[in-house]
Amino acid sequence: MIMPRDYSYSKHDLIETPQKYEMSSFMGKEFLLGFFNFRKRIQENIKPQIIISFENVLKLLNETTNSQTTESILSFIIKHMQRNSLSDNQKEIFENLLKKFEITKKIFEKYSDDFTLSSDNERNYRNYLLLSFSCILYYGQTGNLKYLNTCLKLNDTLCSVHSEISNDIDKSLFYHLLEIETNSVMNLIKTKRLTI
Repeated sequence: MIMPRDYSYSKHDLIETPQKYEMSSFMGKEFLLGFFNFRKRIQENIKPQIIISFENVLKLLNETTNSQTTESILSFIIKHMQRNSLSDNQKEIFENLLKKFEITKKIFEKYSDDFTLSSDNERNYRNYLLLSFSCILYYGQTGNLKYLNTCLKLNDTLCSVHSEISNDIDKSLFYHLLEIETNSVMNLIKTKRLTI
């Protein structure tokens, strides 16, 4: 029997002290088991009293109105991704937000038009949730592992601060995101003909 390895990427607050992910070799089935067990434990910890359906969470998120915030921009991008109508400009904005996260491992409340920082608030967890959702959605549409990889990093960050996520909408979205993420990883494992 394979014993799960401890999943070490979310041991501390990754916003305060970001994880420096580096290219590493496949760490084996034990690592994958540890990953799945860890994500399941987080799901159990964040499960809200009443889980809002994924469809209703998305409806509630689409009610965002301030077009200058990262949250609003990501909600708008997600809406267009769902319709398969992402314009070149929207794709460029999405890619810039990904790039900003990959460099700093943080997402800020606001960016200027040229994507320089215009707010120092990095603790709006909904921004991390929305960027994660846009990544997993775009991965599903393109099959490009870059987006799944970024989703995993975003979810590691969210897992590291999961006890601070208190809003039921955000908890429900995170709960569903972890489900979609683990299903995507499991499907990739099957595609690669691995067994765990």
